[in-house]
Amino acid sequence: MKRFTYLFFTFLAFGIFSISCNCTKKSTANSDATMQNEKQKSSKETSFKVLLDNDHSNIKEKKYLVIKDADALKAIYAKINMTRRPGLPVPNINFNKEMVIGICLGEKSNAGYKISMEKIEDVNGETIVLYRENPPKGMAATVITQPCLLVATTKSDLPVKFVKILEK
Repeated sequence: MKRFTYLFFTFLAFGIFSISCNCTKKSTANSDATMQNEKQKSSKETSFKVLLDNDHSNIKEKKYLVIKDADALKAIYAKINMTRRPGLPVPNINFNKEMVIGICLGEKSNAGYKISMEKIEDVNGETIVLYRENPPKGMAATVITQPCLLVATTKSDLPVKFVKILEK
């Protein structure tokens, strides 16, 4: 009889535990779905146009750039063109409607590094810039490079956050 009572209460406790865990999973799944829906409602993807994708920017340290006026853009191009004759032309940007976002990887000891801009979106009061750093595949020349990517996108007064997408 003791053994039966022990087994009965063990199965009862296990059953209650299983049901409560299942309810928690459903509740969590529902809140995850709600959060995903809210994110989709408050997320707005922004288009962009590549202005510069180059291996020799002369910018030796890793930098994230948000350029909202012509003088700042001219200063970046002065740095980029420091060792070029003739230099690259400074693009015409209407800073009343657009801004420039840039990612510079700093000095790399091999050729072949690339930056790919995956997406720019406004999410919950921030402009999120999703990008990848693509290392060289296979053999690469041993040469000092400074990869840099500049894109023009719709002007925003939201704070800009850069998010590197890691390779799987």
